[in-house]
Amino acid sequence: MGNLPQHHSSHKQEAKSLGKLRELLPNDLFILRSEDGGDYGVDRILEVVSDGSVTNIRAHVQVKSQKKETKSDSVRFPVPINTINYLLNTIHSLFIIYSVDEDAFYWEWTRQIALSANAKQIDLESTNQKTFSYTFQKMLDTSAFEDIHKKLIADNHLLKDIEVDRRPLEKSLIESLQGTVTYRELILLYLQGKYEVVIGFVRDNSLDNPEINSLVSWCYYQTHNYQQALRFIVKALRKKSSDTQLLKMKAAILCDKGRKEQHKEMVKDAKAIMLDISRDSWGWDDYYNFGNMCAGLEDYSEALEYYKKALQGNPNDPRIWKNLSECYYYLKEHEKEMECLDKALELKPDLIEALISKAATLGNIFSEYHQAIKLLNKALRISENGYFDNSVIYYWLAKFHEDLGETQTALSLVGSGQQIYPGDKSLKSLKLSILINSWNKDEQIKKQAIQLLKELISRFPKDFGLRKELLKIYFEEKITKEAVLLIQESLELVGFNFSDEYVSNLEYEDLRILFNNMDSYMVYRESNNIGKEFFKNFDLKIKTLQKIEFKFAIQFAKLVDQIAPDLSKSKLISVLEKHLKEFIDLNKFCSELLIKKHKTDPVERQSEKMTQLVIVLPEVLLVEASRQMGWLLGQNNYDDNFKDQVLKELNHIEEWFDLSIEPIVKGAYNVIRWSE
Repeated sequence: MGNLPQHHSSHKQEAKSLGKLRELLPNDLFILRSEDGGDYGVDRILEVVSDGSVTNIRAHVQVKSQKKETKSDSVRFPVPINTINYLLNTIHSLFIIYSVDEDAFYWEWTRQIALSANAKQIDLESTNQKTFSYTFQKMLDTSAFEDIHKKLIADNHLLKDIEVDRRPLEKSLIESLQGTVTYRELILLYLQGKYEVVIGFVRDNSLDNPEINSLVSWCYYQTHNYQQALRFIVKALRKKSSDTQLLKMKAAILCDKGRKEQHKEMVKDAKAIMLDISRDSWGWDDYYNFGNMCAGLEDYSEALEYYKKALQGNPNDPRIWKNLSECYYYLKEHEKEMECLDKALELKPDLIEALISKAATLGNIFSEYHQAIKLLNKALRISENGYFDNSVIYYWLAKFHEDLGETQTALSLVGSGQQIYPGDKSLKSLKLSILINSWNKDEQIKKQAIQLLKELISRFPKDFGLRKELLKIYFEEKITKEAVLLIQESLELVGFNFSDEYVSNLEYEDLRILFNNMDSYMVYRESNNIGKEFFKNFDLKIKTLQKIEFKFAIQFAKLVDQIAPDLSKSKLISVLEKHLKEFIDLNKFCSELLIKKHKTDPVERQSEKMTQLVIVLPEVLLVEASRQMGWLLGQNNYDDNFKDQVLKELNHIEEWFDLSIEPIVKGAYNVIRWSE
């Protein structure tokens, strides 16, 4: 018959492998179509069957066969690189190896083979290498066919649903990676919200280029991990420093990071980046992000205008409506705020941020606690399946249960939140607030309040607010010993060192007023040193001066409680007259302390000291009283002209020296008479 083509064994094996594949193929899931037009790397086309109907959802298939040289659970095969590149030009393709000895198939997605080559620094498009040796480990069995079937259908639906033009900021990212077929599956994973999978995949395969880094950055951004998002967008910008889309992404990340951390300078940096980008290239989400920057800088009226511009481009994005509601909240237009939140939740019923914002306003503004709690519980259920930091949900749930008088439930919710977020400051502060407000309802709550206050005081020893709350419990529960120790320790922080006996004999009301206003007194004393005046004019011990200063501190604290902004002139004069009268009475107290060391001196020496007291002491006290009044009037925003006018009209200042003589003489006489 002449010289005819030989029927090689390899041809026999490949024909056999295709026959075996057809036998193995589940007909309810796939049909195997022939490839017409020549074999350029595709043997067959796998078409999906769904509910008995063909779908035109396809994957290209290359089938090779070989004998295994070793016994193992895998097959190693030199895959032709030109075949890899050819197969990559479709979204999904499979490379299948028929193991002749085992009568079994191994398989892999071509995309995964390409990624393995990339991980070994092989550039598939430019390399002179002919093949890439790949180890196939997946068995092609019934379970594998089911997984392939599901994936092809799911990815087809997702690709049909992608509306790139509705996502301007992500458009460049999606199109660039879709164009590189190797990475199309990463885009699909991203669009499915599988952000951690994308991050892990890139990390495991050591992928590194601007497109991949920007994708990873945006995955971190979606999970609110702004630090890592910033790190990867900076990596992307190192190679594409002037890329407009990457700069916009960096600005968005900086803005949200700055808002989360209450770092306004970071938000300003984000805004500066956007202002350098021509408005001609802005899409609706650029207006949205710029609105976020304005809101982060508390320019809510400006933010509102940019959110409205964003809505013109995309009226159905729930995030814009939610953030627009935030502007109305701060502008105190709560009815409009609620309308925006309702619109956001109509568009996306499970938008956690909108659920929380609506609940917070319902509870805080409208006192609709039950409805607020219902929304928060829904948000909590949703958040448990996502990446949302739900500490804020626990905070509001606990807060509103406390407002309903359900103290134990509130404390339990705070405890649940702290187990997940042990260092959260808001939850810790709320727990303290609940305990302080409710300690007298229950013995156990009282013990918790005392314990927590002690712990916080040990960490923040100069916080007099914490000390005041603990002292309040001690006083009302008559826990005298602990109260005296706390008072002593607290007074020592501001320079007062007294014995137990002296402290325990002080009036409770005076101590309460002083502790309530100790922060203000400490600020006042930083610039008003009364001790200097006494040491300059009198020979006295530090302990004596401390007792005098303590009286002055109490007078100051009383005045703090009485002066407020916008008091009428007549009311203000009445308050200051009373303050001056009490300071005049202090002449007697000071006189007793200052003459005490001279009680055994000769009469001439005592007379000399009496003369000094009458001449000097009234002036020292007048200076202190005037400083206290002037400082507190300034702190309450009274202008200098008004202050001068009021002080001139005070009768006790005009009569000060005359009124001071009698209490000075009485104080000195009490000491001298006692010594006789």
